[in-house]
Amino acid sequence: MRVVYNLLTTRNYMQIIPRAYEDYRGIPVNALGFAGSLLARNEADMKLLQQLGPLRVLAQVAREIED
Repeated sequence: MRVVYNLLTTRNYMQIIPRAYEDYRGIPVNALGFAGSLLARNEADMKLLQQLGPLRVLAQVAREIED
């Protein structure tokens, strides 16, 4: 299985997030999603995102860390 990561960086901070999926129920998630910017391509996506909440969407695409 191929492992994909999202990388978030600032001058003082770096976070690597393992990701299992590219989207959840059609809502795409990339590194910007983990930085707080999720894309709703149309009104239906926006309603679904509001219904699910952003944290649930992020939790569904993130990969669990294995010990």
